[in-house]
Amino acid sequence: MTRQQVLQITIVILTAAIAIVDIAMSSDLMVARLFSLPLALCVFQSSIPLLAGTTAVAGLSTAAAGFLIHFRAAGDWTDAANRGLLLASLLVFSIFIYVVMRNVRLRLGDAARIKAMSEELAARNAVLAENNAGLTATNADLSARIEAERALRIVEESHRMAVEVAEMGTWLWKLPSDEITWSPEFGRLFGLPADAVLTYDAITAHIHPEDKPKIDAAINGALEKNIPYDIQYRIIWPDGQVRWLVARGRVHRDADGKPIDMQGVIMDVTARIESEKTLRLAEERHRMAVEVADMGTWTWNIATGEIDWSEEYRRLFGFSPDEPITRPIVAARIMADDMPQIDAAVKATLESGRPYDVEYRIMLPDGSIRWLVSRGRLHRSADGAPQDMQGVIMDITERKQVQLLVAQREAEARRAEALARSNEELQQFAYIAAHDLQEPLRMVASYTQLIGQRYKGKLDADADDFIEFAVDGARRMQALISDLLAYCRVETAGKPLAEVSSREAFDEAVRNLEGTVADNDAVILCDQLPRVMADRTQLIQLFQNLVGNAIKYRTPERPEVHVSANRGDGNEWIFSVRDNGIGIDPKYSERIFLMFQRLHSRDEYSGTGIGLTLCKKIAERHGGRIWVEPNTGPGSTFHVALPERVLQ
Repeated sequence: MTRQQVLQITIVILTAAIAIVDIAMSSDLMVARLFSLPLALCVFQSSIPLLAGTTAVAGLSTAAAGFLIHFRAAGDWTDAANRGLLLASLLVFSIFIYVVMRNVRLRLGDAARIKAMSEELAARNAVLAENNAGLTATNADLSARIEAERALRIVEESHRMAVEVAEMGTWLWKLPSDEITWSPEFGRLFGLPADAVLTYDAITAHIHPEDKPKIDAAINGALEKNIPYDIQYRIIWPDGQVRWLVARGRVHRDADGKPIDMQGVIMDVTARIESEKTLRLAEERHRMAVEVADMGTWTWNIATGEIDWSEEYRRLFGFSPDEPITRPIVAARIMADDMPQIDAAVKATLESGRPYDVEYRIMLPDGSIRWLVSRGRLHRSADGAPQDMQGVIMDITERKQVQLLVAQREAEARRAEALARSNEELQQFAYIAAHDLQEPLRMVASYTQLIGQRYKGKLDADADDFIEFAVDGARRMQALISDLLAYCRVETAGKPLAEVSSREAFDEAVRNLEGTVADNDAVILCDQLPRVMADRTQLIQLFQNLVGNAIKYRTPERPEVHVSANRGDGNEWIFSVRDNGIGIDPKYSERIFLMFQRLHSRDEYSGTGIGLTLCKKIAERHGGRIWVEPNTGPGSTFHVALPERVLQ
């Protein structure tokens, strides 16, 4: 407990004692004396807060007022009790004044000290704040530095991993000291063993001689002109293998722009170079194939709807190189009947991804129709959506024409085969029928002739005529059947072709016609004839029929027949049989070679109408043909052409 607190407690006790004594005296001025109680209470109140200035002043004022009232009330200074109370009051009041003044002084001193302390505290706080700011900045700088170092470590680690994954080698060239350092991967890329000592000479010794000048030029450009160092060159491994490397680097400079060092990486790009070379070769082959095949190319961007056409594509559709075209313009030249199949093919490709392959027709501005084939493939994006279609287009008009011609010929061949089969069957039937009819017809002819011989003149005239008609009909039927059998035997009984003398065959035919020649006093002339590959019997039949017809269809003048042979323009022998007979109207030049076609009645000229048909059959079996031409004078000339491949 402090001295001040002791004094305050003493004052309180004395004041309380005085108040109690005043009350006990029972004076008339009890009311005035009662003011001593507020005095004591005020003193007590003012003594509690040590530095409460307002309360102290209020207590002092109240104590002074109480003292004066008490002094007036006492009045009587002679009264020993009053004097004692007054003295006690003065003592208490004096002590109170002392305490108050001391408190005031203490308070004023404390205020000065507090102010000084506040100023000192403010100064210290300012210093502390400044220190805190510096500390905060330091902490921020430290955190940023730690974070930067961490980021640098991450970047360096990422760079190291990227270099390792990419199999890249790194290098650093310190220019002032001319010192170069390489990573281990650098040496491996040059084909050197892991324990090899990397030096500048060891490295440059493996660079392809043809590429060294451009490397020097690239380094000088980077150092002198600050051009990024980026070069592709070849190296030769110790085993002689040539590899391609790409090197990239940058020059670091000081504040004055002077080069300090040069740092970079190298990477083996041999696989890429080879792939690019292969791709270029493939593209070149494709381009040449497209040019040689006259193919056009097209690309359809499905997302934008844009279509790119090559110049050859434009040419195939009849457009000029600079003529603007769109899809509707192109579609307008496609035949309307072919558009549905084109749309169906596009839809199938987009939905199923199968290759686009369609043939269609177009009509060019000049009205000509061309056949085109378009083939392409669909490319999809990473999510599987259709991205674009690329393809080629080619004119296949000639191929279509050939296919059409082949189809027509195949159809004709099938028809010819069917016709040949039918003809063969008919020939077989005709041969069998003719052969089987010969015996009964012979019996009919024989018995008819016997009836004519036995009963001629014994019956009436009509009976004789009927018998004559029957005998004549039987004879003609026998001739017809004989000719039919000869026609059928051309294929069925023909002998293999062999080398024969056409002159000997001609002479044999003339000997067979001796009676006819003599009866008509005919003149037969023959030039030199070649040796040919033929069926001798059929060649004799051919000459016999042609010469016999030349004599048969004579004029009243003496018959003259001239046979010759000449080479034709198509490497063939052409045999000609010229006569001075009645001739043939050109309009019947085809009809006369048909079976049973006659230009004259039987009363005028005998025969069955099969002779020339048989000649045509023989010529065709030998790979030739037969035709007739009218002469400039009387008569006509029959020509038989046999190809060189048959003749010798």
